[in-house]
Amino acid sequence: MQLQFWNLIFCKIYDERFTKLEDAVKFRAGIDEDELSIKKRILDLFEKVKKQYNDVIDVADSIILDEKSLKYIVGELQLYSLKDSSRDAVGEAFEVFIGPSLKGAQGQFFTPRNVVDMIIDMIDPDVDEKILDPACGSGGFLVESLRYVWNKVENRGIELGWPEAEIEAEKQKVAIKNFRGIDKDNFLSKVAKAYLAILGDGRGGVHCENSLDLFENWAPKTQEDIQPESFDIIVTNPPFGKKTRNRYNRNT
Repeated sequence: MQLQFWNLIFCKIYDERFTKLEDAVKFRAGIDEDELSIKKRILDLFEKVKKQYNDVIDVADSIILDEKSLKYIVGELQLYSLKDSSRDAVGEAFEVFIGPSLKGAQGQFFTPRNVVDMIIDMIDPDVDEKILDPACGSGGFLVESLRYVWNKVENRGIELGWPEAEIEAEKQKVAIKNFRGIDKDNFLSKVAKAYLAILGDGRGGVHCENSLDLFENWAPKTQEDIQPESFDIIVTNPPFGKKTRNRYNRNT
């Protein structure tokens, strides 16, 4: 169910981002509207989502909720704008719905938010510093670091009298240029990408690799994106659980 909700969240994000102001949104459910019509519209929207977010959503992914459940969820979500929501609210919702799918069999957990906040406050990353999490998991350290730096960008922009559009453009520039993550687990790397995409992008900096493997064994795109000795800050919480300890060992 968590992944189904994830797919619908991306449908809503896509609809908010790529619908003209004068056009009717597609992520909607009228009170008396036929349930099959709603489902068809959402499924059509999801096909566009898979093309736009093909590094997060697999081609084989699908929305399998029944018509009644889909109408209810869409009807509840249509009341809110994710694009205009505070990033903290979106992040909390993400952890509530996606978090349970990370716990249990593999021993993976979100690092507690208060611990992450404390560490980022202590490090005090600056706007022009490059940050890497080599075992990023679901992206907690990257997200909180990004929020911290974005706050500095916003304060600087207000101080210099920048228009809001320029501040937002600078935030995107910082996210794309300075934030990188690696995780060996394909699902977790996608979760990190999704988290960053929901909060404001920067997802392109997350790669699925074994960070303890030799650099030359990484994919060419990863090697290009994550150069040795090119980062100012390394912040991470590597997996220490007995069920995951061998997943990051280098084969020598």
